[in-house]
Amino acid sequence: MIIEHKETTPSGSFKGTIIDIETIGEFTRNRSYTAFNDSRQCENLQQVIFGLINDKELQIFCAQDREAIEELKSQTEQILNRLERPFYAFNTNFESSVWFHHIGITINFDGELQEFKFESKAEA
Repeated sequence: MIIEHKETTPSGSFKGTIIDIETIGEFTRNRSYTAFNDSRQCENLQQVIFGLINDKELQIFCAQDREAIEELKSQTEQILNRLERPFYAFNTNFESSVWFHHIGITINFDGELQEFKFESKAEA
């Protein structure tokens, strides 16, 4: 089962969509992957939460069990296709890498919200 939370946001707040995902699993610990920001370090991660905010809504999709992880996996591309660009994230490389390895899609983000790697979201 996927739990979905939705709230209306003030219209005209900003243009585009901010995307954030949460995952389960272990990073692949290969020194060469980490040294070069290689997407293969995310090959064992699975998306369990997909959150987004734009000028219309805040929406969160949360997979409650293994079956729901697969359901969210199959819905992610459809959700992305209906969202307004530009796309932003707090760690675009992470989102892109997880989606490439877990779901098999390639997404190009239009902007990075972090000034530097591992910056806290509160400070971004």
